[in-house]
Amino acid sequence: MKEWNLLIWIPQFAISVVFPLILFLMLAVWLRDSWGWGGWVIAAGIICGLITAAIGFRDTVRAMLASSGHKTESRDPGVSFNSHD
Repeated sequence: MKEWNLLIWIPQFAISVVFPLILFLMLAVWLRDSWGWGGWVIAAGIICGLITAAIGFRDTVRAMLASSGHKTESRDPGVSFNSHD
């Protein structure tokens, strides 16, 4: 049943990864056309879109794993020198 739960996340996954890239690219084209900025703004829009798409990818995958009941590994806190016994 956990696999069915993950099917709900497919549209959210597509939106959170594709939408930022398209939005920044459209903004960059608009800035270039309406304000006469150079072609560098397209490259900046693609870079910003890819960064926000990567963040959306990371956050969506974390939410998908949490909703499917995937347990994360607990890390060992290590040695602490602040405890005085």
